[in-house]
Amino acid sequence: RRFRAVRKAVKSLHLHGKPLLFHLCNSAAAVRFPDAVPDGCMDAVRLGISLYGYGMDLPDGTPISNRPVMRLMTTVVHIHTLPVGESLGYGGTYTADTPRTIATLPVGYADGYRRCLSGKFHVLIRGKKAPILGRICMDQMMVDVTGIPDVTCGDKVTLIGRDGDENITVEEISAAADSFNYEFVCGIARRVPRIYVQDGKVDGIMNYLNI
Repeated sequence: RRFRAVRKAVKSLHLHGKPLLFHLCNSAAAVRFPDAVPDGCMDAVRLGISLYGYGMDLPDGTPISNRPVMRLMTTVVHIHTLPVGESLGYGGTYTADTPRTIATLPVGYADGYRRCLSGKFHVLIRGKKAPILGRICMDQMMVDVTGIPDVTCGDKVTLIGRDGDENITVEEISAAADSFNYEFVCGIARRVPRIYVQDGKVDGIMNYLNI
């Protein structure tokens, strides 16, 4: 009611020669007040986390059930064997007690993948969990694929999303990083290309670096 009163008082104002646009609803409010735009109170809504389909609650705590639509993917770029007693990564924080097969992934904290996940989270390769070993670098990280047969360079790697029976949710990875879903999604860097898929087909690609 207060917002409608303010809009009524100033709706004739213009900014740089253009009429003012009025919006009040974020994702939760847009769900709670679906008639806000049709009844003329608003010109727009500010959908945020709901566009990704991630967990969101109404102000009264009622959960909103959405379907996650974002996946974060990369590929394996190098495979090598780590002998017993050898260490890897900055500071040598991981030392092999048995021979380990290590896959290098071209993603790191400069892409928005949190360094604090070093040694305490995993990715998905061929539908199986591959633990992160050592410290996550600026541009790379290493994972243990010893228990995943026939991993080769070029294999798809799921950082967020589903692969077979396994799934990494934004809520899960955010909790492991002592963060939350909004912050983690906002942290995905501009150098990560955005690929838009509609009905199983690529509908567009946004590459901010034009590489």
